[in-house]
Amino acid sequence: MSRTSLPRAAAAALLALLAAGCHRSGPAIETALPVLPGEAWDGAHAALARLDPNARDANVAGGRATTARAELVVAGVHFDEVRITGKADLPRVRAVSLATRPPSNGCDRIRDDLVKALGPAWNVGETQLGATTARREGQIARIVCNGAELSLTIAG
Repeated sequence: MSRTSLPRAAAAALLALLAAGCHRSGPAIETALPVLPGEAWDGAHAALARLDPNARDANVAGGRATTARAELVVAGVHFDEVRITGKADLPRVRAVSLATRPPSNGCDRIRDDLVKALGPAWNVGETQLGATTARREGQIARIVCNGAELSLTIAG
């Protein structure tokens, strides 16, 4: 190896290491979810069953869902239910939803914290009727916080 290629190789290795470290940390929402949209249904279903052995399954009009009672914390928000949904004839998860009771002291801060946790890759729209929708290539996220519900859904 020449004297000039050694520093280049070391710099490339350092950049690769930094990039790998950033990729692993990822946005808080995606690292906090037990499963992600697009994952195999059987593996996602098993992950929810590990969270809650009494997870409920439902099949309706060509769709299916599994709901587990489990505490998950995303951006400081405590959710107590996680649900996966998909088409009955497809082997992949279409959407992952988290839900809990709405806060009694308002939603603005919670909604803002969840939007920030999505990360910069998401294009966030305006909040309407307590719901904020964000998009990125091939996925959509919907954060709802109002007097009736507090939920986060990521579909893709």
